Amino acid sequence: MNGKNTSAPKKALNFLSNNAVPVMFIIIIAICLPMSGFSTTFLLNEIMTRLSRNAFLILSLLIPIMAGMGLNFGMTLGAMAAEIALIGVFPVSCWR
Repeated sequence: MNGKNTSAPKKALNFLSNNAVPVMFIIIIAICLPMSGFSTTFLLNEIMTRLSRNAFLILSLLIPIMAGMGLNFGMTLGAMAAEIALIGVFPVSCWR
């Protein structure tokens, strides 16, 4: 056979075997979310806050490396710059 005429259970099994980690992650989230006792809006707010903070830190670490600095100096300089920026921006965001 050419593989295009596979049955639905075989397609589902193939999908589950190819994506086992994301499927298990979604199942664990679906089970543990109600057990946590947190509201969905709180969890989404925390996820977005952490994603934005981590994205900022990653970008601050990548820019010196891409500019040609060495790993030891570039990552240290990027991390220090990100910490200084976050310290400077955090009080301003709390005043709103």
